[in-house]
Amino acid sequence: MFSFKEITEEKIWNEFVLSCDPNTFLNSFAWGEVETDLGRKVIRIGIFDGNEQIGALLAVLVPARRGSILLCPHGPLVKDRVSIEEVLPDVRDELSRIGRIEKCVCVRICPLLSDIPEHRKIFSSCGFKPAPIHVYSELSWILDITPPEAALLSGMKKNTRYGIRKAEKDGVTVSSSIAVEDIDTFWRLYVRTADRQGFVVYPRSMIEAEFRRFAERGKARWYFAKFQETLVSAALIVYSDTTAFYHHGASLHATGSITPGEALQWKIIKDAKASGLKRYNFWGVVPDDQPKHPWAGLSKFKKGFGGYPEAYVHAQDLPLSLRYWIMWAIETFRRWKRRV
Repeated sequence: MFSFKEITEEKIWNEFVLSCDPNTFLNSFAWGEVETDLGRKVIRIGIFDGNEQIGALLAVLVPARRGSILLCPHGPLVKDRVSIEEVLPDVRDELSRIGRIEKCVCVRICPLLSDIPEHRKIFSSCGFKPAPIHVYSELSWILDITPPEAALLSGMKKNTRYGIRKAEKDGVTVSSSIAVEDIDTFWRLYVRTADRQGFVVYPRSMIEAEFRRFAERGKARWYFAKFQETLVSAALIVYSDTTAFYHHGASLHATGSITPGEALQWKIIKDAKASGLKRYNFWGVVPDDQPKHPWAGLSKFKKGFGGYPEAYVHAQDLPLSLRYWIMWAIETFRRWKRRV
């Protein structure tokens, strides 16, 4: 039987997280600070076998009118010698205990596990059921950036390579910044992008907290692409010790044949490579067999740089209250309405 202890020291938390492969910025101590800045209660749980830490799990209390959720992003992480199957029953019991104390309608785990039947069965056998919606990207696009630049270029689609070269020829410039106040520049373009594409923006307070908490640890950077002094594309990049993550982006509607997005991404990739990182995570994409999905165009753009997909097990819910089914019905209806 495993035991659980709250971990409050950043160094201890991050050292364990970084010893696990895979991990993402959502496992980091900094992400917990982002959630705290948003007014949410955060518990960083260490999983122990005797005196040895063998796992870690970030638990976030997300309040909502339809019922609070105990949310666990990209966890639990466990050491190689231990399997998720071994720890999940005890993790379930511990999270249920916390969730009931906090009067949550459910525990929602978003696993960082490959989406295969064996992994889905681990959760169903412990009483979990697929959540009606996803919380984080469940199909990410990954690029190995360790090869030489020439090899990276040759691995891209022809149109992407052409876009990079054309942007350089047309005078598109790309700069980066670690200044928190540059959220003003990003936000203006981000809102225009959302208005044009019809998606719901993340709160400004969340994006600002995310940048500030990661940037103060040297783990975040803004990127801006300009054409003739006009801002045309932007990105917020966050970093782990091995990976750069394209977490938020914005762009003007493409005009003429200008290709600033290709120039922006290529600059991000080159900088990440130069700093010794190994992977670039483009974050979410949709499958090729969903050409009418709202994000199909953006996904095609990301895939043009080369790389491969990583599919994760869908978010898993553990109901704790009859009120869960009200929330389930509301979220199911919203998913149907959005057609995603």
